[in-house]
Amino acid sequence: MRAAVRCRTGVYSGEERDGLLIFKGIRYALKPSGERRFRPAVPVPAGDASFDAVRFGDACVQPAPTPNRQSEDCLWLSIWTGKSSPDRTGPVMVFVHGGAFVMDSGAMDIYDCAHLAKRFPDMVFVSVEYRLGILGFGDLRSLKDGFGGGDPPGISDVICALGWIRDNIEAFGGDPDNVTLFGQSAGAVIISLLPLFPEARPLFRRMILQSGSPTLIMTPEKASAVLRDFMSRTGCAGLRDLEA
Repeated sequence: MRAAVRCRTGVYSGEERDGLLIFKGIRYALKPSGERRFRPAVPVPAGDASFDAVRFGDACVQPAPTPNRQSEDCLWLSIWTGKSSPDRTGPVMVFVHGGAFVMDSGAMDIYDCAHLAKRFPDMVFVSVEYRLGILGFGDLRSLKDGFGGGDPPGISDVICALGWIRDNIEAFGGDPDNVTLFGQSAGAVIISLLPLFPEARPLFRRMILQSGSPTLIMTPEKASAVLRDFMSRTGCAGLRDLEA
């Protein structure tokens, strides 16, 4: 059975199955390619268009297989909640998957939030896709062609997703003022760093680090060496080549 929810960014048609309302593949940011490649995520604008939300969006391109397609157009989130909860707001749990910053997807069976939503039907569960590898966590600060560097795009993706949740999750039965983050491996590292970003702090109240450690992140010297190797292997001379 289909189920539709209207929120600030449009009308999303998901499905009602096994006592749950499930909405998959909701875009929270514009496609991060071309001039938006390696840049901070750009939120989707408000609107009233209708979207099909019964299939997972693409995972980020990566060396490992995923059940969903892979592409650069990977900034999506999915929502699971008990059938009764949209009539009143409940706590929101936002999951950030692991994968060593280079692989995996929220569409994988091991990350399926349906079993959690069945056990806690008055809560709303959200899974976030984000950019991986060089697209999400490459250190481009050493490039000399006008790119100012800055924070990893993969971090900005998660912050952008949290902004979408703040603005829209109430329509799905969630309380935007009661958001808990939980992450595994690289996902735990990402959320452990979010308190360092002033724009992220108002977007959640708690975090659960299931594994991972921020001390395992590369040093700037190692990251620069990885970038030089990547540029050499791809034949790219600078950012403009990478954006092409």
